[in-house]
Amino acid sequence: MITKKEVYNIFCQQIEQKIQSATESWNEANESVLAETKGSVGDKHETGRAMVQLEVEKASKILNETKQMSSIIPLLEPQRTRSSAELGALIETNLGVFYLSTGIGKIEIENLTIFCIGMNSPIGKSLSNKKNGEKFYFADKEGIILNIN
Repeated sequence: MITKKEVYNIFCQQIEQKIQSATESWNEANESVLAETKGSVGDKHETGRAMVQLEVEKASKILNETKQMSSIIPLLEPQRTRSSAELGALIETNLGVFYLSTGIGKIEIENLTIFCIGMNSPIGKSLSNKKNGEKFYFADKEGIILNIN
């Protein structure tokens, strides 16, 4: 099986890519505002400007959310071994492999799918504080924890 350090590194790369993408979207939206401001006057201009402003607000929100995701990185401590399902744990179950971090979705490493989930997600809550061999329930399925690192 892959190591928690490998998962952590890919996780950090994914977060960084999300921040870069959100920053680019925010920059593009701001450039659109400037271009729209230089445009013609009238109702059509005001509608266009309002739509562009909504895009700026949306991009800003996504950028802020993504930066908040990155704030969890120092708390993950990939070198620390966990004995229970807690923040930073890599959990192998009969239903899949989960990394208790933040909800960025799945990552693929060596043909293995790992689901990066938040502690406050439904499955994160179900796994929380469980130990090897314990059962958990998610989406009407019974899971069992096979290994925690």
